[in-house]
Amino acid sequence: MALSIEERKIIQDYLPYGSRTEVAKQLGIRKQHINAYFIGETNSPKIERALLKKVKELKKVEEDSRIMFNGLFCRK
Repeated sequence: MALSIEERKIIQDYLPYGSRTEVAKQLGIRKQHINAYFIGETNSPKIERALLKKVKELKKVEEDSRIMFNGLFCRK
């Protein structure tokens, strides 16, 4: 797919502290490879898929938390 640098920046800004290290460990690579991907030095489909998967997981947690909050505190 090869995301643009701008799209990679959006992902980079979204990920919380420690996510790069977590993804790197999952892939068995160094964090520097993740950093190189973000600045466009490398185009790795494996890294890209792992980062997009991480964002998807985080968004799901946010959505579930919002639903739980609304169920607890919002009147219907």
